[in-house]
Amino acid sequence: MIRTLAALALTAALLSPAAALAQDAAPQRYVVELQLVEAGEQVVLASTFVTVGGSANLTMNGDQDQFEFNTNLYTQQGDGADDRLVTEVNLVRNGEEIAAPSMMMKRGGTARYEAGTEGADMIRVTVKPVS
Repeated sequence: MIRTLAALALTAALLSPAAALAQDAAPQRYVVELQLVEAGEQVVLASTFVTVGGSANLTMNGDQDQFEFNTNLYTQQGDGADDRLVTEVNLVRNGEEIAAPSMMMKRGGTARYEAGTEGADMIRVTVKPVS
């Protein structure tokens, strides 16, 4: 009986730190939001989810155009700092690449890419942890 209680106490003690570490761990899942505005009109507003080490692909068909939106999210290589993430995004319209930003961010942080002019022609990509 004492052995059983000791084993249960030891198991609980071992599991408690692991549970605390899991709660404190940085997010592994991120949302990637895309906004494309042309002549002041929103043409594309889309989002997808991606995990660290993974990729996501969307194909969207409009009235006249087909858009492909691809993203990869991975840890930065080389310096051993796995708290930095790299996001590569590729936006293609009718087979022609229109944007391909690469962004770096801290794990758990947010990255944003903007090109163009607000209210005219603009591409905005935002990557942030899923809350």
